[in-house]
Amino acid sequence: MLERITLTFAQSLDGKIAALSGQSRYISESGSLLLNQQMRKDYDAILVGIGTLLADNPLLTCRLDECRSPIRVILDSSLRIPLDSQIVQTASQVKTCLFYSRTSPASGGEDVQKKIAALERQAIALYGVEAGKEGGLDLKQVLNALDELKVRSLMVEGGSAVLTSFVKENLWDDMAVVTVPKIIGAGIPAFGNIGIHALTDILVPRTEKISQINDEICWHLINPSRKSTIMSRKLYFTAPKTVEIRTEPVPLAGKKLFTSRLMGISPGTEKQIYLGNFQHGKRANPAIDCMEGNFSYPFSYGYINVLENNAGARFFGFLPHAEHFVMDEDNLFPLKDDLDDDAALFLPLMETAVSIIHDSRPRLGDRVLIVGGGVVGTLVSRALGQFMGMENLVYDTNAAREQWYPNGGFCANRQLLENHEFDLCIEASGSAQGLQTCLDCCPLEGRVIAASWYGEKDISLNLGGGFHWKRLELISSQVSNMARAMGSRWDKKRRLEYSAGLLKKIHTADLLTHRFPFSEAGNACKLLENNTVFRGLIALTPGS
Repeated sequence: MLERITLTFAQSLDGKIAALSGQSRYISESGSLLLNQQMRKDYDAILVGIGTLLADNPLLTCRLDECRSPIRVILDSSLRIPLDSQIVQTASQVKTCLFYSRTSPASGGEDVQKKIAALERQAIALYGVEAGKEGGLDLKQVLNALDELKVRSLMVEGGSAVLTSFVKENLWDDMAVVTVPKIIGAGIPAFGNIGIHALTDILVPRTEKISQINDEICWHLINPSRKSTIMSRKLYFTAPKTVEIRTEPVPLAGKKLFTSRLMGISPGTEKQIYLGNFQHGKRANPAIDCMEGNFSYPFSYGYINVLENNAGARFFGFLPHAEHFVMDEDNLFPLKDDLDDDAALFLPLMETAVSIIHDSRPRLGDRVLIVGGGVVGTLVSRALGQFMGMENLVYDTNAAREQWYPNGGFCANRQLLENHEFDLCIEASGSAQGLQTCLDCCPLEGRVIAASWYGEKDISLNLGGGFHWKRLELISSQVSNMARAMGSRWDKKRRLEYSAGLLKKIHTADLLTHRFPFSEAGNACKLLENNTVFRGLIALTPGS
């Protein structure tokens, strides 16, 4: 059965979702219409009844940039859908399923068969199901068919007959209701007769959240008989150099509950997020940014989280700083018993190091300069040390980091680099000066790997002097996707498995320099502001 069914509608101040004619299209204002579009991108399918389709002729697509439209589901017992409707005309572009009644008198005869054939020619997927007990369609058969199509989340937009049926059969998990300051008077309410005859039997959804968009009120409600919630703490970035821990309900929407065991604050990428060095309002790319939505305050962020399920099995997740998550296990990386929580925190950073080395294409015997001796630069150095003949020198202006190199291979004096010859230069400093050092130290026809993320900072480089005549190869490294040169056999899963294997061989305990209870996450983040503090990875301990 589906994991989440959300009923959503806009209503007037006097509780009407449409005029007596059935028209409902212009009840909502721009704010709630945008909310509706944002919701559509999070669901696998969107469902309406034939009444809504005949009244409004909707398109039922997600019109946000780079948004995949959900599957469109139409309930139409008697096959009244017009062939010239927007839904039919665009069915070849957006997957569309139409459910009709096999037992309805209107479903037999030659005309109906012609209608079915015409709809199938337009790429409509038709499903004949039994009629419901009180008319309409058997919703459980509809949901079973959607389940077979791998639909896990369904957004039900009405109209009244459809909303009433879902509520009456208790086939809903939550509601998103927008109330607009308009009065319709005689009109169509969201719900008809749901079988309640006494006030003692009324349905009382649990209020999860109330928000306001301009002059519209948005109610987020939970079905108490189908879904329970837990309260969980979550870290939000609310302004540059400002974070806030909020306690909010987490609906247990049929998926598995995971509890955080340990979180990590990256001293590189997350520092740029904390300082506000990003494009405000930019739409996040989940594959790269490990978050949904936009970079607009307040937002949650993070990508280092060690979790466990109710059975005690441990996983790693590219997830923000929060104590609980409800999600599919397939989205997590399982951890073996021989990798403890502290070491597992370094999994994404080691994966970054592996990606940098892959993009660098080192050759046996290469002399490698690594500019930037932070956590990632150190992991690159230690990983290269696993290969015979891979000499490497780490340069960093922070001399305190030399303690991470007890066997040498560290330099804090720029002038001393002139005494060395390098075949490959890797920049992992996060500074323009570090990248300039790589360009200056790289030899004729050498390779420079730019591994840092600079956020939205403007950087300045001197490309005069030897840069032009040395014919340098400048390569950007990105951990979120795999270079084509790696071939089809290297994928995300394999790289994570390989990184986990390296973490069993490479010492990382000294790179975990600070540990804070989750309640003191603000103080932990303040360490990112101070460049004089010797810091590596910062751990946050949940439940404290």
